[in-house]
Amino acid sequence: RSDGGYRGERSDGGYRGSRGGVAREFDITMIGDEPYGNYNRIMLSHVLSGEADVEDDDLMLNPMAWYRENGIALHVGDSAESIDRFAKTVTCASGRVIGFDTLIIATGSNTFFPNMDGLRESDGRLARGVFGFRTIADTNGMLQVAQARDDVRAVVIGGGLTAIDTATESL
Repeated sequence: RSDGGYRGERSDGGYRGSRGGVAREFDITMIGDEPYGNYNRIMLSHVLSGEADVEDDDLMLNPMAWYRENGIALHVGDSAESIDRFAKTVTCASGRVIGFDTLIIATGSNTFFPNMDGLRESDGRLARGVFGFRTIADTNGMLQVAQARDDVRAVVIGGGLTAIDTATESL
């Protein structure tokens, strides 16, 4: 990065990075509850409109092979459930325990669901036909509803970039 942040390159022992002229090597492990590597969430509205596909290079920022080729241990479909900061471990839903020297929590954001009547079923799940719009799974759910019926109408609640992009892509 040109802003003085970390710069890294692959070496045999992990990643070689530098900051302020001090060289360091480190291994990277990434944990994510989705069954994919990193992707461009802004592009999900293009998938919803049919202009792009889940497999498009513009959506998937790095193919799964990229993680292996760069020595990154990627654990997809397995959420981090607990952290033991004294033992320096993360325990995943699968029971996998991963040790660390430095822990970076980079979870991004989650969809905010306001407390509104009709939004949830009595058991707390989202009501049928109600979706967040944050993940590929959310997008696939909306596409399934749209493909199952003719003349599907949608209401977008929210005024952020994704909401506005989704509304304009759907016109």
